[in-house]
Amino acid sequence: MRLVSLFDLYLTVRTLQFSDQHHDEINDYYDALLAPIELDRALPDVFAGVLPERRATVRIANASGKGTDGYGVGATAEGALSGEGTTFPGGNAQHPVLAHFQAVEEIRGKPARVRIRDLDTSTDIFTLYGTVQDLNMTVAEARLTISSTDSEAMQELLPKVRVLDIYPNADFRNTNETDTPIVVVFGAMKKVTLSLCQSAANQYDYGAFRKPATGSLVVNAVYRNGRVVPSALYSLVESPVGLYVIRFTTPQTDTNGTAFDIKADVTATEFIWAADAVKFLLSDATYGLGRTVNAASFAAAVTDYGTLNMVIVDGLRTREPAGDLLAQLLLHGATLDKNVSNEYTITVDMAALHSSATMKLGADDRQWNNVLLDSVEVPLSSLDSQVKQLMINGLFDPGFQGSGSYLMKATRADATRRGVVKEVQNRFLGDVTSLDRQTDYQYKRLKYRDKAVTGDAHLEASALNLNQLVSFSCPDLAIDETYEITEIGFRGSKAIDGNITATVPFALGGYHSLIFTYEPGAVAGAPNATYQTDYSLTLPDAVTGFALNGSAIILTAGDGKKKTLQPVKANAPSVNVSHLWFRAVPAGAVEAPYTQIKVTPGQANVPCTLEMQPGIVYVLECYAFNGANNVDAQLSLVSQITSHTA
Repeated sequence: MRLVSLFDLYLTVRTLQFSDQHHDEINDYYDALLAPIELDRALPDVFAGVLPERRATVRIANASGKGTDGYGVGATAEGALSGEGTTFPGGNAQHPVLAHFQAVEEIRGKPARVRIRDLDTSTDIFTLYGTVQDLNMTVAEARLTISSTDSEAMQELLPKVRVLDIYPNADFRNTNETDTPIVVVFGAMKKVTLSLCQSAANQYDYGAFRKPATGSLVVNAVYRNGRVVPSALYSLVESPVGLYVIRFTTPQTDTNGTAFDIKADVTATEFIWAADAVKFLLSDATYGLGRTVNAASFAAAVTDYGTLNMVIVDGLRTREPAGDLLAQLLLHGATLDKNVSNEYTITVDMAALHSSATMKLGADDRQWNNVLLDSVEVPLSSLDSQVKQLMINGLFDPGFQGSGSYLMKATRADATRRGVVKEVQNRFLGDVTSLDRQTDYQYKRLKYRDKAVTGDAHLEASALNLNQLVSFSCPDLAIDETYEITEIGFRGSKAIDGNITATVPFALGGYHSLIFTYEPGAVAGAPNATYQTDYSLTLPDAVTGFALNGSAIILTAGDGKKKTLQPVKANAPSVNVSHLWFRAVPAGAVEAPYTQIKVTPGQANVPCTLEMQPGIVYVLECYAFNGANNVDAQLSLVSQITSHTA
């Protein structure tokens, strides 16, 4: 088996191609690689991330390079090293690689492909597509690191669009957070804190929400200082196009001008599947990273999540690093990778991924013996990293006045294990099935992958793939069982004849089919608060049923003066009331004293006795009053009995 390392660097105007040796079969490549390419591929850690390790290290000599579009015209594959090419812009007749890197264009972040090729069979045994992440140059060489994960992009804060970007005069008095983003809704979001985006006469807009590309946005409730606002007091308005705001017609401040804390419960069905949300974060050019994704891959992931019956809730309410968001959204062991077109792909960890490999691995077992015995290690998890109990909390409710809590919790534990209790918080898990499935899957992954084997294998192990199940036997370690391939790579060195001698470093993790057999558990729910309605800016409704309540009584004092006591009654409104105010106003007068009666909302036939002078015509009045409201919204419209003669 004759092996060669190949490296393609895709620049804007040309492709640079290098190999670690020159053969007739690869005459499009220039042999400037100083050593065989080193490749590493690994499944993601169960906790530490959903982005797997896909990395290659490339060492290129600082000599002439060859490009597919004629870079170095006149240089033959054999003669390029001696600088027989033409001068490229910049005056470097020998076209040194580092001069090209420095003078022509920035290469970090550029797409690249690395391969280990078997020349005898004309097949690639290892291939990795990614971008240049690191570049280290010396006088003699350039060392590049290629990764399929855009590590710099994973540090970008999402969503990219902030409220200030759209509404430069936004008022953040009630949030004290000027980095507030435009809210992107993934499912049902609870108590999203909103800022005053824009205001005008009788127009006070709070938000803002990205308008869903499919489906609609529904406002379920609006809260003001922790109380529900009557729906008649606001409306959902698109302003400007593509963004929704919640519009009030009155200022949302108290009598002292202090801004109210405004929150909202909203629902949108555009992103109920985790794969759709991940696709949006990766590909959307306005709110996300603007990367290219493979649509078929994400459609398959949506089908898998549908099979699992796992949906997501919440959305983007703060700006967070892209990697942190993806780590929570790629549920059920989903991983990201890149295909030959440099497109992001997604794979959900399903049982069908774990096929049995046709070959076996053995160390001094007199049968396979394709693993180097001295390199075999069986690492055991330290006690402080072994998990004996896993709890995942979901469905975050920010509450009010700055407090918040997770409302659901699922737990898995093994009383026979020793180790630590691990608690995970994932606000995107909001229904019983999704939360419980994720907990069941993740705990079993932890439990069975705790067993591991690492080592170096002969080159035929390069036929193995991540996720495959492989039999491994090592009599000296009393091992003879099936493992899952969690890491695999390539390490090569040049032999005297110029060919590559290679080993395949690998890591195996414990595996059991029960990982993919869902066993329902109990999901505990925290108490859900009941929120009162906020009527602080709403006038109470007028009383009903205001009427005389029987005959008047005439009292005569010792000095002969008389007064009339007239019983009346009224029904209190069903909400927004603390007292009823009664009074009798003489005809032609404006003022008269009130009698206040404390009531409960909806109280019927509230009695009161009014004192009047016999023979005088009065207007009898009754008001509903709520002392908790702002002063200009405490008293209802009047209910009257006119032309009443005492």
